Amino acid sequence: MKRRNFIMTFGYATAGTTFSYALAEIPSYEPNTKMAGNLDIFVDRNISTEVSVIADSFNKHHPDINVTIEASMVGGTLSDGPRTLRNPLYLASEKIDDGLLVNLGIDPEKMLEIPVFTWAVFIIASNKNIIKSVDMKSLSKVFFAEDVLQITWGSLGGASGTLRHDEPVSLHGMSDMSRFTRLFQKKVATKSNLSPRVIKYRGANDLLQVVASTDNAIGFCGRASVDTKALGIINDGVVVEAIGDTNKNCLSESYPLSAISMLYSMDIKSNEIQKEFCKFLLSKQGLKSLDALEFVHPISDDMLFAANRVLHKHINK
Repeated sequence: MKRRNFIMTFGYATAGTTFSYALAEIPSYEPNTKMAGNLDIFVDRNISTEVSVIADSFNKHHPDINVTIEASMVGGTLSDGPRTLRNPLYLASEKIDDGLLVNLGIDPEKMLEIPVFTWAVFIIASNKNIIKSVDMKSLSKVFFAEDVLQITWGSLGGASGTLRHDEPVSLHGMSDMSRFTRLFQKKVATKSNLSPRVIKYRGANDLLQVVASTDNAIGFCGRASVDTKALGIINDGVVVEAIGDTNKNCLSESYPLSAISMLYSMDIKSNEIQKEFCKFLLSKQGLKSLDALEFVHPISDDMLFAANRVLHKHINK
């Protein structure tokens, strides 16, 4: 499968996504094995690895379809927006605000928009610490303060056998280029930068190892591990957690530090290969392709049923 890099700038504003349709069951994918041709996919480079895995799985059903993935850069303005959003499929790490589409001369009502998978930021601590949850205001106060020496782990509710109540908090997070850092900043403190005291990591494994072995550490990452625990988030007085295994299962729709990757197309009705790829994405086999991915989770059944109805509507209108 051919891939080449493409650089552009993109700015997002996140909005909620609601669907109200329902189907009897998740459809099984029945490929049109005679299909051949080209499928061009633009993708936010923050999810390029995930999309490549999905595309590889699709290619196994359609070896005669040449899939080209062009990875785009996030940040700034969408200077090449009409070309990017009108011609091939576009997969974004988050929902694109309707206002941005209108500013680009694109009618949101005419564009196919369907969810692909969910992903999230998890707040993690050592298993040795008794803290079970932390509120959004505390996260903002700790991770975005100029000086956190006056903020103690005890003031956040944390304590353990050897941890003093007045122990300063040790902060850990992903690098500035990480999509998890951008989502964390957007959801917790939009107008602030991370505290200079946050130790940043390029890889999740290193961060998880340090947090697991540091009693007074708190960090944010795309997953938890057996040696750390994902803390519940207190949002508007309610503790919200990911459901079950935080590394694999679908997230609670009310979890405040999550996002939905979305697929966009302006040409779905007249492009048979795009139709085929979208049908695969929203099928049992498409969901199965997500099993190999470490940092994403399937969309909920209700959302999947709704997306299939939306796809059917766009194909047949």
